[in-house]
Amino acid sequence: MPAVNPSSSRYFFDRITKLEKLVHALAHQQNSTISNAKGQPIINLGLYPQIGTQPSAGYGLQILDPGSGNVGTPIAQFGEQSNGVPSLTLFGANGNPLVVLTPGVGFEQLDPNGTTRAAIGPYTINGTETYSMQIYDATGKIRLQAGDLEGGGDGVAVWDAVGTPMQLLPSYDATVSTQESTTSTTYGDLTTVGPEVTVQVGSSGKVRVTASAFIQIPVQTTQAGGFVGISVDGAAPSGDFVYLFNSVGVAGGYLAGSYSATTILTGLSQGSHTLKLQYRAYASATGADFAERFIVAQGI
Repeated sequence: MPAVNPSSSRYFFDRITKLEKLVHALAHQQNSTISNAKGQPIINLGLYPQIGTQPSAGYGLQILDPGSGNVGTPIAQFGEQSNGVPSLTLFGANGNPLVVLTPGVGFEQLDPNGTTRAAIGPYTINGTETYSMQIYDATGKIRLQAGDLEGGGDGVAVWDAVGTPMQLLPSYDATVSTQESTTSTTYGDLTTVGPEVTVQVGSSGKVRVTASAFIQIPVQTTQAGGFVGISVDGAAPSGDFVYLFNSVGVAGGYLAGSYSATTILTGLSQGSHTLKLQYRAYASATGADFAERFIVAQGI
């Protein structure tokens, strides 16, 4: 049997003794401290003690900075934090938390004064819970939010110094190329309905809309015209948006062309709204043709 190196034997004996002390401390005191070769605490395991300005409540693993002497300043904590919530916290040089990661809640970054400056996760505004990234100023006021916004839909919101938000929401577009006609003098759908889009409206209640269509009308001795309107949530268009109108009344051939217009709809409630193009003719006797119909809308 080979001889045992005394130094190796002493090393393993010391490790086992320290492990025994660690288990004994956890079993009887609910905490234990591991120190480095200089006797400075580097790890608290179990119920961590109060260090500096940190609350004493907390259970898990706490890593300490030995550079501050025998007391130690926390660098990181894993487990139950001072608020009773299990999470991971990273600390700055002054012992204040800089980063907090909480399962089911999200990520939070703080400045050296303990003020939240950035967060990812749920955020409640005006009673509505959203899931997004938030940026805060030094006073704790939200200044930017990206992701799930108040009222639904994804986008970006920027707040000014007095708390007024401006939202940038996605745009939506749709096209119907088929050429179809109508002789109705009141707004309605063509054989191929639309195009239509469902757009998210923010707190401003505004939507920017652009629509275009190829319109063709016969040139007769009577007046003729083709008109495109915007239906909002199934209501009849309130006016003529895109149109071609022949007021001369000279007979022979057709008038035709592609026409477009842009407007801003206001006074809409926050949330989803469906915008659809509808069509009418100036006179039933002449009718009107429509093709290459297009709509694009964006909440602003």
